Amino acid sequence: MWLIFWLAVGVAFVTPESLTRLANVLGIGRGADLVLYVAVVVVFYLMFRIFVRLENMERNITKIVRKDALKDKDSQNE
Repeated sequence: MWLIFWLAVGVAFVTPESLTRLANVLGIGRGADLVLYVAVVVVFYLMFRIFVRLENMERNITKIVRKDALKDKDSQNE
């Protein structure tokens, strides 16, 4: 994945006109605008993934705390 990313960056750096042609095919005026749009989409996707992981961690912490609280309650009743 990283190799593909850095190869794409290298191609865009060496031949910026290829990025402009790709942007024109997609209906975008400039190659720099295409880079900006892609960056915004990637950032939103990564934020979504982080949010999902955070929700899962909170759910797991809640499960652990509940088990621990029930175990403490059982040991106090004995």
